[in-house]
Amino acid sequence: MPNPSFEDTISTPCDGYAFLALKNWFTPSNQGSPDYYHECNSPISSGVPQNNLGFQYAQTGVAYAGILTYYESSNSIREYIEVQLTEPLIANVRYYWSFSVSKADSMDYASNNLGIYLSQNEVSSSDNLVIPQVPTGNLSSVAYDTSSWTTICGEYIATGGEEYLLIGNFFNNVQTNYVEIQQGSSFTIGAYYYIDDVYLSSESVSCSNHVGVEELNLKPKKVIKILDMMGREVDEQYNTLLIYIYSDGSSEKVFRAK
Repeated sequence: MPNPSFEDTISTPCDGYAFLALKNWFTPSNQGSPDYYHECNSPISSGVPQNNLGFQYAQTGVAYAGILTYYESSNSIREYIEVQLTEPLIANVRYYWSFSVSKADSMDYASNNLGIYLSQNEVSSSDNLVIPQVPTGNLSSVAYDTSSWTTICGEYIATGGEEYLLIGNFFNNVQTNYVEIQQGSSFTIGAYYYIDDVYLSSESVSCSNHVGVEELNLKPKKVIKILDMMGREVDEQYNTLLIYIYSDGSSEKVFRAK
């Protein structure tokens, strides 16, 4: 796995938003703008631990990346990061993957659907909207933690020839569960996550901080009941915190803005 903790650069990372300084990693969108954070920039906008979106030390080393996973807009704006693997995956081999995330403090929303997608070909996009791929693995619960890092992990049996790894939210706003946790400005009406320690290997990885990861299939879970915070069954509502009950027995608090 090349440059898994975003430490290696091809140019100085100390000149502001310098995602292009990263070695191996790139963005699939010619309009998207994922960010690169490094301690040499602190305390300015893209520094570690202090930056314009919050305060967080790197989980490993002195650097990490950051992407927008939800924005309060009908356009479903997204950011992704992508890397070419050192060699293609081997068919029918079980691989183990993981990456760590931490929510940026200043953003108003927390969301789910942080996922990983493995592809035989490089993924590209002409805009900064949703890339509608079915992820290899996907975080089904909303990630709230701003103080520490949360590890997302799973397993994948390769089709063979997969050579590119992509991280982001592959679902539009309607399909994304999000919760408004504060009200800021027009610049903070979204969910944004720092990313560190990306792992992919045929060797098993310890994932003690394992969270609810949904391995997607052809039968996605469905909403079977919606409850208000008093436990009463209600219809779908906007601008109200509700509890969604799903067909797989899981439940989740959901806030949908309108």
